[in-house]
Amino acid sequence: MMAITLATLKLTPAAFAQPVNDNFTNAIQIIGTNATVAGSNIGATMEPGEPDDYGYDGKSVWWYWQAPAKGYLTISTDGSLSTIYPGYSLYADLEIYTGNSVPDLTLVASGGDDASNGLSVSFATVAGTIYRIAVDGVNFEGDAYDYPAYTDEGTISLSLNYSPGLPSASPWALPDISGQELYSTNFAGDVVVLNFWATWCGPCCDELPALIALQQMYAPDGLTVIGLSVDDATNNAPPFDLVSQTVAQYGINYPVAMTRPLGYSVENAYGGIPYIPNTFIIDRQNLIEQVFVGEQDYSTYEQAILPLLYANLTVNVSVANGMIHLSWPVTQASFVVQSSGDLSSGAWSTDSTTTQSDGVNNFIDIAVGASNRFYRLHLQ
Repeated sequence: MMAITLATLKLTPAAFAQPVNDNFTNAIQIIGTNATVAGSNIGATMEPGEPDDYGYDGKSVWWYWQAPAKGYLTISTDGSLSTIYPGYSLYADLEIYTGNSVPDLTLVASGGDDASNGLSVSFATVAGTIYRIAVDGVNFEGDAYDYPAYTDEGTISLSLNYSPGLPSASPWALPDISGQELYSTNFAGDVVVLNFWATWCGPCCDELPALIALQQMYAPDGLTVIGLSVDDATNNAPPFDLVSQTVAQYGINYPVAMTRPLGYSVENAYGGIPYIPNTFIIDRQNLIEQVFVGEQDYSTYEQAILPLLYANLTVNVSVANGMIHLSWPVTQASFVVQSSGDLSSGAWSTDSTTTQSDGVNNFIDIAVGASNRFYRLHLQ
């Protein structure tokens, strides 16, 4: 987290009323597909049970927006200003959720605190889904020498831009750490986690273990993590030694290439990469499903890739000797069998039938009954 040193710190109580959208239930609706709204978290609070995804959240305010169709949404806080540090951007977290109440919230996308500019998150939308948008002033613990503990607050500029459909990931060709050319087309048909990072970036290195674990866990099912280093060139050549040392230090188990000095056009094709880490989730059809700005943990990345890895899971059904035989390929993910007696009710329960495996497929055998029963596989 970047520290700002100023001669004075303004911590006087704010003479402002509590924001109308302080609580989740009072969230303000954003209308339109290209809109900018103004707000403030001055005098705001954190309500009981509210998620604290980065561990520093405080003084949150809420908006919501409903997706008209499947598409791609970018939300930014660029232009939000701190009143505690006048003239500086608001230190904030930007989080996007689905769910109808605070205990029911599921994180969709998030961006961590940044003081140099606004935050930005991008993600694929589902038609009709309501997305809950939280902007949280960052809570600083402070120290005895520089400044006391405080939570940043100020004015908020929240912009939203939606486009139908998903953008294609731009192709690239870059040198890897051994000097061999690495092509994006080498990974066609995979789910790709494309991570722009640098050896000098603390948050980038902090999330390397999560990316390494993802590659180890899900590579057998078609995931590839790729690291694109934006470290500056050395003597007008890619920084092979510098990046190789970090690869060895952390035991990176996925392909790593370098964008500089020859690959600035690649950075530009992915938005210029103004912040790192900057990570793009790309599906098997080479479409960008989600973008993460800032350090993320294992579970956040896993939540993003699982639906893409197993979107077209094939389930085979056969009936013989009074038994229904359901089988599906063995994967690194965990599926449970659920059943329902009434599809209109929307109620599903975990079936007690034991799942077996022949090494290639998982399967269950169910006795044919007199009444209708419906079955599905549910990703855990």
